[in-house]
Amino acid sequence: MTDRIRLAFVDDHPTLLRGLATVFGSDERYSIVATGASADEALVIAADSQPDVIILDLSMPGDVFAAIDSMTTRSWLLVFVFGVTPPAMLLWLWNEDRPLLMGSLRRRQQQL
Repeated sequence: MTDRIRLAFVDDHPTLLRGLATVFGSDERYSIVATGASADEALVIAADSQPDVIILDLSMPGDVFAAIDSMTTRSWLLVFVFGVTPPAMLLWLWNEDRPLLMGSLRRRQQQL
């Protein structure tokens, strides 16, 4: 298979990063191009690695909202949040959807 989906994972929990790398790294449909542990690293990964999909946590060091707003990548973002109701929330964001969805997430986080 030549056209693998290029993935990047950004989360400040090393165990989660290892788990994601194990699950997706063993599947020939995917190629893991980068991992990181902060909002600043997410920005660098988006710019330098240009993954097809960036999977990132909103609860990690740095201003994740600002990082997502600043990303100029055409990557899909899979954002996950723990500690909210429901216990885990996943959102797919595409460039055109980011402003509306990020505004909603910011408001929800401020209510917690």
